[in-house]
Amino acid sequence: MATVLFNGHDLVLLTTMFVAAFCAACVVPGKCRQKAFTLSAVGFFLSSGAIALDTLINFGSAFHPFVVAQAPGLIYLFEFGAWLQAPFGFLMIASLLDAQFKFKPVYWLLFCPFLLHSLHQLVLYHSLPVETKIHLQQSTALADVSTSWFFVQLAREIFRLTLALMAAYLVLQWWQRTSASRPARWPLAIACYWVSFSFIGMLVAAMLLAHTEWQLALPVGATGLSQNYLALLGLSCALFYYVRDALLLRPLVAIEFSQQKDVNQNINPAYVAKLEELMERQKQFTDPGLSLESLARQMQISTRTLSSVINGYYGCSFAEYINRHRLKEAKRLLIEKRSTTVLDIMYAAGFNSKATFNGVFKRTEGVTPSQYRKQSHALSH
Repeated sequence: MATVLFNGHDLVLLTTMFVAAFCAACVVPGKCRQKAFTLSAVGFFLSSGAIALDTLINFGSAFHPFVVAQAPGLIYLFEFGAWLQAPFGFLMIASLLDAQFKFKPVYWLLFCPFLLHSLHQLVLYHSLPVETKIHLQQSTALADVSTSWFFVQLAREIFRLTLALMAAYLVLQWWQRTSASRPARWPLAIACYWVSFSFIGMLVAAMLLAHTEWQLALPVGATGLSQNYLALLGLSCALFYYVRDALLLRPLVAIEFSQQKDVNQNINPAYVAKLEELMERQKQFTDPGLSLESLARQMQISTRTLSSVINGYYGCSFAEYINRHRLKEAKRLLIEKRSTTVLDIMYAAGFNSKATFNGVFKRTEGVTPSQYRKQSHALSH
């Protein structure tokens, strides 16, 4: 009778590996301006898949004995995923939500635990002869494992949970700033999955330590299985929201106006810099009478050239470009100037028509200015 290598629980792990690999493949063609996001997202998803593969190799009821007999070198090989998922995940969230994100040398410290663990495993296991590896796997029981190993596992899970909570905090801050504009839900899905997965992982590590040291009867197996199923559910939800939010076609940070379009090779960067100076610092858009002609005169270029710069660099018309700036300013004032009336904010942002103001706001944000202010106020309390 043929041996069945995979049972139902093992198939969950195999499916998780496939979903994680598919998520990583989806990120690669994304037109994200942040290369840091693309690299860290691929690393996060591949690490998540490696965790599932490592679990399958070490705990698969029929697959583990098969690996021990046929390829003992695979034991512990994919454990790197558990050490890399957290650093990659934190960098993925940070670079996704911050258009000005820069990778700092201090971030390399996040990968130090992985490097130390890899060196430890290389010296104590992977450098051993194949026969010795097989003997170790067949003769060593859980009760024979050193106590220090359980403490290392617990420290690793605490490290992962800490970075997951830090990333979740960044997501919540971003969500509070942008929830009124109905932003993408993919970061929330990732944060919820990652925090839950890391928390259960810490519980499993703590249970293993308590079970081994104090012989406490704890549901270690059931808790570990719940983590496996949660991984599949969480990654599947993340993939669903990723596709639904069209992140394959545009970066999340492009939802906010601060993100610019790719620069056309024929556009003079000096014109863009001057335009940014007039809009961002001098706030010329607050002038209700601002026109293409008057703005072109300030820049000392023709109206045709200015129109080409706006169309080619920002991908919109002059009117849309000005209204985006006015809308951004109005949103800021609605949140910061709570005692100022909506009508006064409308004029302060550069709008001179209530119908235009409400129409642009409703069309872009999905709510009226008054509703936006109420929602923002409710979120801040």
